[in-house]
Amino acid sequence: MKPASLLQPFVAITLCAALGAGQGAPTPKAATATQAPAVNPAPNPAMRSRLILVQHASPYMLRDLLRPLLSAGSGSTMDAMDRDGMRALTIRDFPENLAAIEEAVKRLDVDAPARKQVEFHIHILFATKQESAGAAVPDELKDVLDSLKSTLAYRSYTPVASFVQRAADGAEVVEGQGQAEMTIRTPKGEAQAMPLILKWGIYHLAVATGPDGKPAISFPKFELSAYESLGSNQGARLASIETNLAMKDGDKVVVGTSMIRDKALVVVVTAKIVE
Repeated sequence: MKPASLLQPFVAITLCAALGAGQGAPTPKAATATQAPAVNPAPNPAMRSRLILVQHASPYMLRDLLRPLLSAGSGSTMDAMDRDGMRALTIRDFPENLAAIEEAVKRLDVDAPARKQVEFHIHILFATKQESAGAAVPDELKDVLDSLKSTLAYRSYTPVASFVQRAADGAEVVEGQGQAEMTIRTPKGEAQAMPLILKWGIYHLAVATGPDGKPAISFPKFELSAYESLGSNQGARLASIETNLAMKDGDKVVVGTSMIRDKALVVVVTAKIVE
């Protein structure tokens, strides 16, 4: 008799063969019918096509705006093109819909008047109660500083940053940022420069005609924040000013003040309409 360890593989092979013979060959699946592709319904023969040239407005804007005027009929389409100097709408629809769309294009495709441009000068200064030579003050701020010295309890004003920015009437967001430095005293009384990050924003700019017939410039939100600069990173916010402004053309406005340690952060904004 053979040892049990030699018989086990032989028995396993015999059982597998017997099971395979009893099951038989696998039954193939029944073939499924091929689904016919969907067929788009034929365009309505009563529809017509029309090419409308666009002179001033964006064809894509007009397409998106006027699509609700299309009928729901089969084959109704509207496409826009702006390429190689050709700006147009191509439309297919019932004649009455084409007429309504063409009339709407005539009303919307007009040469809009140029929006007025406003140039802003944003000046940031540090004010202290001690006399200081400081940096030279821009000429456009000298009359403002004379007024500040007569109303605020600060003896010296040092400009630390200036920004010049143009924006068009109706601009929703006008933002900018830059670097500045302020001098601080260490615990030992030594002067040390502390770098700052300044961020400002003007929101919802509007230019209208005031009661006196002259342009009036307004924006419901102006903000400026000063942050400690930590190398390439932004540190803690040290000061913040937020207000709404209404100005005349050429006005200079002291937006506000905020304290950073022993200094007052003063922001002056001038606005002038330019061609």
